[in-house]
Amino acid sequence: MKKLLLLQTFVFMAVLPISASTADDIAYIRKFYTEYKSAYGYDKNSYPPEKCYEIIKKYCTAGILKDMQDDPIGYDFPTDDYGMDEYSLPTLKIIAVGSNLYKVTFQVLYINPVGEKTIKTVVINVLLTDGKISNFDWSVGYK
Repeated sequence: MKKLLLLQTFVFMAVLPISASTADDIAYIRKFYTEYKSAYGYDKNSYPPEKCYEIIKKYCTAGILKDMQDDPIGYDFPTDDYGMDEYSLPTLKIIAVGSNLYKVTFQVLYINPVGEKTIKTVVINVLLTDGKISNFDWSVGYK
């Protein structure tokens, strides 16, 4: 029964067309996170590093950049404040969940306050408006 259900799921997914614009949006978001991860490793003394703001300016709306720069605690919007590390890009997944809305997931090494290490899967909904990232929604949380 499981094999039949799995086969039906793959067949169903195979007939769902992915529009060119959706594929372009997914590629855009992937490129953003790839460049953001690279910038994140650039300067670990600033949180998020100043170099990240250049990437935000390039890929996101002016409102996102302003909100990040004005945030008094320096919250890292694109990563739900988890940052990015060597686990992030190899595990990066982006799927369309609605019109111009994409679910982004990636893993990071998380060290809790008592020093225990675990791998967390960060889940963020990303909204595109007029071809730019206009919102990061972290309400979906992490796993």
